[in-house]
Formats: sequence, C-alpha cells, structure tokens
Amino acid sequence: MNNRRYETLLVVLFGIGLGLVMLDRMAINFLFPVLVKEFGLNNTHIGQIILFQTLGWAIFGLVFSILADRTGYKKWLMVPLLVLTTVFSAGSAFTVGLTSLILMRFFLGIVEGPYTPLYVSILHVQTDPKRFAVAVGLVVGIAGIIGGLIAPLLVTQLLVRYDWHWAFIVSSLPTLVLAILIGLYVKEVKTTSAVDGASVEKADWSDFAKLLKYRNVVLCIVLIVLSMLAMWSFFVYSPLYWVQLGKMSEQSMGFIMSATGVSVIFWNFVIPAISNRIGRKTVLIVFAPILACMFLVMYFSVGTVAQILFVILGGIAGALPSLLFIIGTESVPRTLATTSPSLIMGVGELLGGAVGTGTMGALADLYGLQTVMIIIAGALILFSAVSFGLIETSPHLVSKKI
Repeated sequence: MNNRRYETLLVVLFGIGLGLVMLDRMAINFLFPVLVKEFGLNNTHIGQIILFQTLGWAIFGLVFSILADRTGYKKWLMVPLLVLTTVFSAGSAFTVGLTSLILMRFFLGIVEGPYTPLYVSILHVQTDPKRFAVAVGLVVGIAGIIGGLIAPLLVTQLLVRYDWHWAFIVSSLPTLVLAILIGLYVKEVKTTSAVDGASVEKADWSDFAKLLKYRNVVLCIVLIVLSMLAMWSFFVYSPLYWVQLGKMSEQSMGFIMSATGVSVIFWNFVIPAISNRIGRKTVLIVFAPILACMFLVMYFSVGTVAQILFVILGGIAGALPSLLFIIGTESVPRTLATTSPSLIMGVGELLGGAVGTGTMGALADLYGLQTVMIIIAGALILFSAVSFGLIETSPHLVSKKI
C-alpha cells in the first residue's frame, strides 16, 4: 500500500490526468477571443457557457462520488469518464452556435466533474498519510505543467496555425491515452480493504448530511465558494482581459498565460509543503491576501507591474482549492474520503464556479472587465478572514483526525 514507487506512479498518472482534464476544460478560455467573433458572443454569453459547463462538474461530481463510496469502485468509474471526456471535448469543434456550444460543454462538465474527488480519494487510501498532502500538491503541480504551461501555448498555436476546430480536436486526444494507462496500472483498492482490516460502514446518500457535522467541512464549503469564484474568474476572464484591455494578440496572450502556468506549478508544490510545516490554516490565512494584492493591481492598471505580478502570483489561485480538498479529506473518516471533497468541490463549482463566474460575465458587460478583478480581491480578503475558524489537520501538527 505504501510502496514508494507505486505512490510515485499514482502521482504521475493522476497529475497528467488532472492536467489533461484541465486542458480540455480550459481550452475554450483561450479560444474565447476568437469565438466571440465567430459566434457573436459577449461576456454574458461567455458566462452562460461557463455556467452550464460548471453545473455539470458540480452536480455529477457529487453523484459519481457517492456512487464510488457506495461501491468502492473508483478507478473503474474514472476510466470510462476519461474516455467520454475526449469525446465531448473534441465534440466542441463541431458546434455551430451558442446553444450547441453550451450543450457540449455541459456534457463535458458531467464527465470531468468526478475526476478530482476520485483521484484524491484513491491517493488518500493508497499513500502514506504523512505524504498525502504533498502527493496531492505534486499531482496539481504536474497538472499545472500541462494545464497551465503547455495548454495556453498548444491551444493558441493550433489556433494560429490551423483554426479553433482543430484546437479542440487535437487537445482532446491525449486524454484517451491516459485513460488506457490508468486502466492498466492503477490498482482498485476498496476503502474497506484499506482501513487496517477494520469493519467499516458503507457510504450512503445521507452521508452528505453527516458531513455537515464536521466544522472543517462546513468552513471548507464556504471557503471553496470564494476560492472557486477567484480561480475560475481568473482562468476564464484573464485571456479576454489581456486581449481586450491589454491590447495583446491571441499569440501573446498565450505566452503570458503559459508563463503564469509556471507559477501554478511552483505554488502547487510549495503551498502544500509549507502547510505541512506551519499548518494548512496558516497558509490559507496568509496567501489569500497576497493573491488579492495582484488582483487589486490588475484593477487599476494593465501595465508591466500587473503583468509581472500576474505571472509570479497567479498560480496561488490554483493552489488554494486543492488545499481545501486536503483539509476536507483529512477531517473525516476514510469511508467518506470521496464524499467529503466531492461535496466541497460540488458546492464550490456550483456557487463559486457556475453562479459566481457566470454572474461575472454580466457584470463585465455592465461595468467593464476590470470590475471582475476588484470583486475577486474582495472575495479573497473574506476568504482569509473565514480561514481563522478552521481546525488544523496537518499530520505534522496534530496526532489524530478531527
């Protein structure tokens, strides 16, 4: 169970998988400047597309996670969902307008939503508890190389050299290969076999209500809404921000988004490691205001300082939610190891990702794209304040689960 080579294999495969899932999910963000012209879209339409895509993530992430906890099958839910991710991501290339694009992205959200709670729960069962947070951080860091560094360059270069149709198709194909590799090399270890041979109760739909008895879970739900609002508004509207307000070409926008991907990689390695030493709670309290400062600068200026801070600090936006999944997982029994992060993610995707990011589009049309930045900054300040209520879960600092 705690074989280091196998743990490394899990981290690499799940990191690549998360990166490809994020590539498929975010490819449309880098294509929005062109799709705006192709389909006559405005920021409100963009918000609607993201709203329905994120609804798929939120709702079906919850559905499949409880199914995984009920049956114990996690790998064999993950594999077919990854295959369907390729289908619906490539299918976006064949849409002909706003309605068909919304439908295709909604179906994509349905099959991608369960990936995060499934991989987190597999790692929780099949890795050493003291290495769990670092393992999740490494997964997100590897994903950052693909989703943050490679994705903007790949998608925008395909766009420049071919067109947006091929950008969707080509970027979707590696996910199919990854699904095969996970099917071949990842073990299916049921929770009942992983908890020291003890007799454990199967998860049920009522477990979502049971989770609300855990203080950390409740607070993580509040925090994930705020952090998802910040993260997805950052990823969705930044490409438009730099093209429309910063007057960058689509290719230059791809380069700055890719440079920010290095920041995503860096912070997703560093933040979980720091949280092991000084505590998950302290990291959330400190780093959220630091990120807020970047968005405040972007509100007042699109100049060099804003660009530098965007590249250096932007990756924190992707690291905060993953730390909340870790806290949510460490705060509950192992039989709820999929249900807890999926509930947290589901509510965050629904309220912060879908409703919040969707609303941002309408506000951007009314008051300008820079308004999005000041709202995100305010959400992050509130995030820091709420984090004071968390109970520490780092294995290095506490001797038992909450």
